[in-house]
Amino acid sequence: KDDCVLIQRRSLYKDTNPGMYDVSAAGHITNGKTSLNTAVEEMQEELGLSIQPELLNRLFTAVSEGKGTTEKFGDFICREFQDV
Repeated sequence: KDDCVLIQRRSLYKDTNPGMYDVSAAGHITNGKTSLNTAVEEMQEELGLSIQPELLNRLFTAVSEGKGTTEKFGDFICREFQDV
């Protein structure tokens, strides 16, 4: 099978970025874990997929920063590093 990236469209009811495309499985990396370990765990937890780590390839790291305001949380700054 060809390489692919799994994405989904966020709910229109989300507080931030409603209706925008986003990753389908994500999580915070805890101390002592790698982004690969976390990716495998999050895909199982959020999508019900059992993936062997050796089948995953890290393509790049995306760095982003977003600023905004939400009704629920007020002003925010979101800084992220995302291994894709």
